[in-house]
Amino acid sequence: MPVARRVAFALLALLAAPLAAQDTFERLGAGALLLSGNRREAAGDLDGALKDYDDAIRAHPRLAQAYVARGGVWRQKGDLDRALADLNTALDLDPRSGLAFTGRGRVWAAKKDDDRAVADFDEAIRLSPGSAYNFMYRAEVFTRKHDSERADADLTRYIAMSPTDPEGYARRGFARVFAGENHRSTFDFDEAIRLQPDYVEAYRGRGIARGRMKLFDKAFADFAEALRLRPKTTAVYMDRAAVYLKVPDAPKAIQDYTEAIQLAPDHHPAYHMRAWVRATNPDAGARDGELAVADARKACDLTNWANPDYIDTLAAAEAECGRFAEAIRFETRALQSEAYAKGETGDAARRRLKLYEEGKAYREGAPAEVPAAARPAEVTPEKAVAEYGFMAAAGLVVLSVVAFRLHRHGVFPFRRRPAPVEAPEAPEAEPPHPDR
Repeated sequence: MPVARRVAFALLALLAAPLAAQDTFERLGAGALLLSGNRREAAGDLDGALKDYDDAIRAHPRLAQAYVARGGVWRQKGDLDRALADLNTALDLDPRSGLAFTGRGRVWAAKKDDDRAVADFDEAIRLSPGSAYNFMYRAEVFTRKHDSERADADLTRYIAMSPTDPEGYARRGFARVFAGENHRSTFDFDEAIRLQPDYVEAYRGRGIARGRMKLFDKAFADFAEALRLRPKTTAVYMDRAAVYLKVPDAPKAIQDYTEAIQLAPDHHPAYHMRAWVRATNPDAGARDGELAVADARKACDLTNWANPDYIDTLAAAEAECGRFAEAIRFETRALQSEAYAKGETGDAARRRLKLYEEGKAYREGAPAEVPAAARPAEVTPEKAVAEYGFMAAAGLVVLSVVAFRLHRHGVFPFRRRPAPVEAPEAPEAEPPHPDR
């Protein structure tokens, strides 16, 4: 509602009910602060918006909309507990506030409390059936819950209500990718790009879908366009690396994970995936056990050693280094997570554990093998020739020394040379006799 109209209604209220003048002034001041906060929030000035919403609440402590607005800013700033407290207060003040249920549903979704999130979005839709965004937000939760049918239905409803918003098509495209409907998803991404030609997420999503369809050249073209539009998007590097692994081109995948780390030095998924490739890829040229261990440990440190999948990768890296006792220790630690030990992930981890117990390293998509670090050093033909030549020369030297010594001591087959016999000295001639 325009500010001038708000002022006019406030004056009419003052004339009609003078006893309520103080409350009217409070509402008017709080409303102006809410408008200011909305403008600042839209411009990305969250701290400025937060100040305006604080002032609005001080001006009118029972204004539910102010708590809804402030809760939304707390959610964007990552303080989910404060956001939840504000939205609960808003619902205490106005139990029929659809916006409050929407805001609280988004907080529950951020906390990954999906059941509560869906319940709040359901109530928001009941109270405000014309609000299209509730269908989008609920679809996001359904996608995470792997309920692709309900996610698709909600996004289709959103698109029907907001046909010119490219985000609806992009979100439905991603939902269909996650459901394995890659071909259908490309039509949604095409439409999102038609509506907004510089929509980075749409190019990224279409690149993922095309990569899964093995349309590698088209996938790489989409990723290249996404990076041209927004060069510092770590998600694009991560997704392109996954497609490089399908080509397969492990060195280029490692390069993309490295790019992601350079852009975001604490990006633990990039450390984890680079470690996994360096530890388990069938391409020996891409493997490096020691670097894999360093990457895996970094990922574990960044997540306080709470992610069993990362610990599993560290076990694979230790096995690639030939340190099987460490590999067994870390794999066992990963399997101590009850959630991780269940289902397919747990079965795969137990198979890897058995390999480590047998002294073998895991290879993704290829037979396990004894890693190079645990094998005897291989001798190349050139090295073998050199070693044999050296040994032969050394043998000749030894034989020569032995022969010399045998010859010197006259041992068979050699004979000592007889010492020369000196001729006896001739007697001196007698001097002539004087009588002769």
